[in-house]
Amino acid sequence: MDLSQVKALFSTTDYQRGMEYYRQGRVTDMRCSKTDTELNVSCTVRGSKDYTVQFVRRKDSRLHISCSCPRFADVGRCKHLAAAMIAFLSEPPRTCAPGSDRYARRVLQRYLQISQESDEPFQTPIRLCAVLHDGYGSEYPSFSLRVGYDRLYNVQNIRDFLGNVDQRRTVVYGKGLTLAHDLALFEPKAQAMIRLLMNEYGRYRSLSSYYMGYAPPDHRKNEITLTGDSFDRWFDLLSDAPVDYAGSHPLTLMQKDPQVRLLIAEEGGGARLAVQTPCPYRFFGSYRSLYALGGGTLLRCSGEFREKIYPLLESGQQTMFLAKKDLPTFCGCVLPALGEQVEVEDPQELFQSYIPDPCTVCFYFDMEQDTLLVKPVFRYDTHSIAFDDASEPDGVRRNKKEEGAALLFVRRFFQQQDRQFVLRGEDAAYDFLTGAIDAFRRRGEVYFSDRLNRKRLQPAPASIGLSVSDGLLTLTLDTGGYPPEELSGLYRSMLLRRKYHRLPDGRYLELDGSSCEKLAEMAQMLQLSDRELSRGKATLPAYRGLYLDELLSGTDGIRVSRDSQLRSMIRNFKTLSESDYALPSELHAQLRPYQQTGYQWLKTLEGYGFGGILADEMGLGKTLQMIAFLSSVPRKTAGAPSLVVCPASLIYNWGDELQKFAPHLRCQLILGNAAERERLRAEAAAYDVWVSSYELIRQDIEAYTMLQFYCCVLDEAQHIKNASTLASKAVKRLSCRQRFVLTGTPIENRLSELWNLFDFLMPGYLYTNHAFREKLEKPILKSKDPGAESHLRRLVQPFILRRLKKDVLKELPPKEEYVRKISLSEEERKLYYACVQAAVADLGDGQGKLQILAALTRLRQVCCDPGLCFENYDGP
Repeated sequence: MDLSQVKALFSTTDYQRGMEYYRQGRVTDMRCSKTDTELNVSCTVRGSKDYTVQFVRRKDSRLHISCSCPRFADVGRCKHLAAAMIAFLSEPPRTCAPGSDRYARRVLQRYLQISQESDEPFQTPIRLCAVLHDGYGSEYPSFSLRVGYDRLYNVQNIRDFLGNVDQRRTVVYGKGLTLAHDLALFEPKAQAMIRLLMNEYGRYRSLSSYYMGYAPPDHRKNEITLTGDSFDRWFDLLSDAPVDYAGSHPLTLMQKDPQVRLLIAEEGGGARLAVQTPCPYRFFGSYRSLYALGGGTLLRCSGEFREKIYPLLESGQQTMFLAKKDLPTFCGCVLPALGEQVEVEDPQELFQSYIPDPCTVCFYFDMEQDTLLVKPVFRYDTHSIAFDDASEPDGVRRNKKEEGAALLFVRRFFQQQDRQFVLRGEDAAYDFLTGAIDAFRRRGEVYFSDRLNRKRLQPAPASIGLSVSDGLLTLTLDTGGYPPEELSGLYRSMLLRRKYHRLPDGRYLELDGSSCEKLAEMAQMLQLSDRELSRGKATLPAYRGLYLDELLSGTDGIRVSRDSQLRSMIRNFKTLSESDYALPSELHAQLRPYQQTGYQWLKTLEGYGFGGILADEMGLGKTLQMIAFLSSVPRKTAGAPSLVVCPASLIYNWGDELQKFAPHLRCQLILGNAAERERLRAEAAAYDVWVSSYELIRQDIEAYTMLQFYCCVLDEAQHIKNASTLASKAVKRLSCRQRFVLTGTPIENRLSELWNLFDFLMPGYLYTNHAFREKLEKPILKSKDPGAESHLRRLVQPFILRRLKKDVLKELPPKEEYVRKISLSEEERKLYYACVQAAVADLGDGQGKLQILAALTRLRQVCCDPGLCFENYDGP
């Protein structure tokens, strides 16, 4: 670089003044450092005061320059920089010792400031005060700053002040004030104000687009304007004390609404309104906050004042003229909004004479092809005015507020076309008529044309007749005018949770819990065929009567008639405690009340030929209740023996229980090898009760299918929860007149387990396996459908009896569980680890689940008592 290049960088004036400064010796303290990537030169140039100049020349020939004077901050060039560069080229330093780069110097400078701050002795906090300057119209006011201790000095440039705080510079404000601009040295409120300005100052600067990015004129550098949320935060920060107000007394900041008075006086052809406040206010603010400046106060108004009162004051006019025809609108819209916040003076009681008449909004609906039409009409006593009629009938004071709100409401759903509103599309129209129409009814009066009424299907009340005879239920059905063949389609619409069902002829039925929906549900659950529905008559198993009674009870719109036999059956199931079934006198046991109820429930099911699941909690005596039932049907009475199927481990237990509680019953336990079982079956022909296991029944099923039993009881029936197992298929082949199931867990993992139990008890009651999954299991498990849960509950509830200990054994204390940990002795521990190593060695990699379970069982036995596994064990 040479002098000609330096001259090209500056204006003629700056270069000439820089040359004069150099010749006058004003460039001092020239320092130079050099690294592999840059040449760094700094010096001090004395002008009106000393300024620091620095220029850095990078390896890529780029030049970075800076000066601490105000002119460089404004235009990026100055005479001090020109003088420094001329001095460097004219009298270059003898050596440029290697120095730290600019990043390292910046780090050192920052930590040097920190060390100086930590050594700074405690001093009086610096005060910072804001001075408010009023604006014009609805503009936000600006404010300036004053800083100091006891005596405050004006901040001439807010941007420089914030920069000084950011860089922690020490600045001389006058002979009496030199400040170290460290944020921690300011008062707490001043710190908060500085942070607020630092966050918002950039936005304030960007608003000065008139200056094309340059600094504003000197008279604006000392002021700043905050708007919106920033001004709200400033108000909150300073509202606890008066704020200086330029050219006047300090302002008091308050959260308060201005007082407003409204005076009205009749004037030719209308009324003159006068709006008065205690003093002139200038309003400004944003959509969130409204401020009123005047009378020595700065008020932040409430949201209600901003929404309802400020529109009256917004124009700034103190008086306004209101035509006579607009007085009803003013009385109907403006006065109610003003409420009690505005003092209204009406000595001539003009407002009372112009209160709008009551308005009833009427909605007239019609339908043309696939388009729904609505025409709003406003009714005032005997006058009806169309929504597009702007006339004022004699004697009618129209309520423009109510009319406008009604039209706005209609436009939320319809598009205006000429003199009516339209909604296109048949589906959209039906959705509206079965949904949003209720909102219109709440808004006013709704009228349908004859053409639209014919589109709505309104069936007459349906009727159902139920009668029981010879184990069969006869159902007669009258749908009340609804097409029976459409019940299946209606049910599909219900599953899709539609608001309406559309019929092939274009009519629609609103799905609001009508009787037709209940009929569709019934037809689907009973699997009625189209032929049965069209005939209006179907024959079903008698066990469907209990489900139908529960389904149809309390249903509006359906007349249900039940014959005497069905009513008797329903009554017997609902009043088990009043049953006439007495306990067998030969029974050697005292049954608790709930066990007697269980016995009567079993006998009631037997009386109608139904099966059932006794699902009492373990320990409540399911076995005893079933023995009581078996005692009531010995072979000589029933004509055939009864069969109990249970796990192999319970065969002898059943024998002991029967011998204990019903010694009069002859019991045969069918077990042993095949030949022995065949002999026992032959000998048991005259016995009352047979007991065998699931596995043995499976093996001998061909022999059992040749036999006839009166009652078959499955104990611990969860053993047949899987419909595909051979044991499950075998017990379903048994021939018997009565079937019962005993289990404390009718459902362990899947609902299909419940289906399999009912498929044994009453085949077909829960439909086919596929139909059960589609109608009930999938909707319940996947969709959490409460309707499907309700269907299943209605179906199975009459045939499952489950009681819990906490419900029936009130005298027993709550069950308490204690966990006691017992450590193994040293010898037992050695034996256990030896067994573990042996098990690992025996299993290897290719063993199946059964071998692994066997090994785990053996280890558990070792923990319980090694003598269970080793006969010669004589340790502790």
